[in-house]
Amino acid sequence: MKNYILLHRSEISHAIGVGIGFLNFYILYYSWGVSWEISFVLAFTLGYLAGGVLDFFLDKENGKT
Repeated sequence: MKNYILLHRSEISHAIGVGIGFLNFYILYYSWGVSWEISFVLAFTLGYLAGGVLDFFLDKENGKT
């Protein structure tokens, strides 16, 4: 399993970013009552940034920058 995670860390970091985006959308739209258009844009942006940051740090940690 460790080899799979190390080989596919880019996909895992993007999956975590998508999860963060869905969580942000749920919190903004259902809990705080923000319109779905604004919630979607904010959630998409934050999820994309989270996936990119995780991908950058995982590549830097393993010497692939």
